[in-house]
Amino acid sequence: TDYVGTAMWHNANYDLKVIVYTLWMEDYLDHAGMLQGIDIMTRSFHDTKLLNYCATNSVQRVPHDLKSNTHEFAGNYAVDVKDIKQQPLDKLLEYNLVDCLSTFWLFKKRFPQMRADQQETAYDLFIDSVKVLLQMELVGLPMNPMEVDRLYTDVSAQATALEHKIGGSPQGLQTLTLLKNAAVEAHNKSVKKDITLQNSGRAQKLEFSATNKNHIRTLVYDVLNLPVLDRTDSGMPSVKMKHLEKIMQTLDGSDPRYTMLTDIVELSAMGTLRNTFIPAFAKGTLKADGRKYLHGNYKIGGTVSGRLSASEPNLTNLPSGSAWGKAVKSCVQAPKGWVFVGADFASLEDRIKALLTRDPNMIKLYTEGFDGHALRMYHYWPDEFKGVAETPETINALKETHDELRSLSKAVTFALGYDGTPHTLMNNSGFSYKEAHGIYDNYAKLYSVSKQWSEDKKQEAAKNGYVDMAFGLRLRTPLLNKTILNTRNTPYVATKEAKTLNNAASGQSYGLLTNRSMNATMQRVWNSQYRLDILPVAMIHDANYFLVRANTDAVKFLNDVLCEEMAWQELSEIQHETVHLSAELELFYPSWATPIPCENNASEESIYEKFAEFRHGHTTQSTASG
Repeated sequence: TDYVGTAMWHNANYDLKVIVYTLWMEDYLDHAGMLQGIDIMTRSFHDTKLLNYCATNSVQRVPHDLKSNTHEFAGNYAVDVKDIKQQPLDKLLEYNLVDCLSTFWLFKKRFPQMRADQQETAYDLFIDSVKVLLQMELVGLPMNPMEVDRLYTDVSAQATALEHKIGGSPQGLQTLTLLKNAAVEAHNKSVKKDITLQNSGRAQKLEFSATNKNHIRTLVYDVLNLPVLDRTDSGMPSVKMKHLEKIMQTLDGSDPRYTMLTDIVELSAMGTLRNTFIPAFAKGTLKADGRKYLHGNYKIGGTVSGRLSASEPNLTNLPSGSAWGKAVKSCVQAPKGWVFVGADFASLEDRIKALLTRDPNMIKLYTEGFDGHALRMYHYWPDEFKGVAETPETINALKETHDELRSLSKAVTFALGYDGTPHTLMNNSGFSYKEAHGIYDNYAKLYSVSKQWSEDKKQEAAKNGYVDMAFGLRLRTPLLNKTILNTRNTPYVATKEAKTLNNAASGQSYGLLTNRSMNATMQRVWNSQYRLDILPVAMIHDANYFLVRANTDAVKFLNDVLCEEMAWQELSEIQHETVHLSAELELFYPSWATPIPCENNASEESIYEKFAEFRHGHTTQSTASG
């Protein structure tokens, strides 16, 4: 409390979270004590992990832990400190001293490098994020424990039903026969005395499991006789969900094999929910307000683009967009007296790519009002639209007449937007060689300016050994710096490095605008009368989420401030007269699954009226349905 100098940490968020909770908070919901501790502990500090990231961030993913980066100074000084009571005090204190000296040594090494590479803007952004993430992790994401229990019950029941459906199908029974025969053959190869299926007790006891990868592999490739598009590192045909979905794209929806793959993929998604996310939800911290809170660990510098990653649980990877997305979101509910709210950027990555590349066919989506998917579909398959004029009215009308083809175009755009090739389209979407190459060529014509921009970035990286991304964050490319690109002899690892570079530099790094908007918003909140009424709870990709006291004045304050900060566009490379960044606040009641849009600059009266109207309709609907 009395220290007036600059503190130094390595991975400040971990230590500061423990210190603030232990020394300042009376209980889990002591937000006043929390803020007092956060204010004191973040007055002036450095974080050598963030310094190391800014000074060394590379496509090759260098480690940022303290011991790896100070080995030349301190050697291998690791001590098992999972339970410090198990260590003698003198040994523990010596370990602590070496840790502190190593941190200071790393600061002296990396701080000049960070400044020499002009990384101050990015570093300052990350330091500001430490304070916000500290409060965010201490507050946590609120879950209704009863909804979590209901989700587990529903998922388990449906998963069991689906397992029986797959296993009891003719294909599942045929698979079981093959597995039993294979078990007998394996036995007979390993022993002198042969047995038959009828007298093999082990084979007879064998049961088909729709969650066993080897059983599913036999079903998909031996029984259904589907093509192998991807393999595991050991060379086995892959049964990963994303790879099975690729196979599905090669089949007609009326094909029985398509239905079987749909069931297998859905069961896999349920397994991820049941085995990973729901247990994490159930382990949340139960607090006096009746909610269980998820206290995830956000990691600054967890990706080469600068975007946040998270763990325990991975809040940036909640299955909110899957078939079970709404059920998952139904678990996230504010406690009594609060409302859960959030805002995400309007198509941030697409807008950023348009602004960075200045590609006219990307820009006109925002200046002329074209539907992007319809426009791209129109160009990918020109023979389908002969005689159709390229105007916003005619192109946008295709949404109604060519919905299926428009949906198909989304996968094409995603693949080619991330340096995909005609081979990618053949694998992912099942196009013929001729059609895949035709679509690829048409994409290249449509977005020739942006493709040239990407190529220039790669050449810049090959020449300089790095590129600068959002807020000046540097991404180093050591292999590209020693490679001649686009030749038959270009190493695969260098090509892969170029692809990673393109993805990060062309849009992903501008996810840092989410950090900046959250930092700026919370700075204004902390300096206002609402510092205890507006609490940050999550940052997920391009969205910010909060708990707000259920008062219209607090909601209005956040709505005005947050939307203003998310419209911030002062980086020179993304400024534009007509293409602007924007966001709209949503109030979620009674859960994250049910959003209530809130217009920018809405008055307190309109916020109240819209919320009351929605709440009344939801309550009536719930009563009517029992």
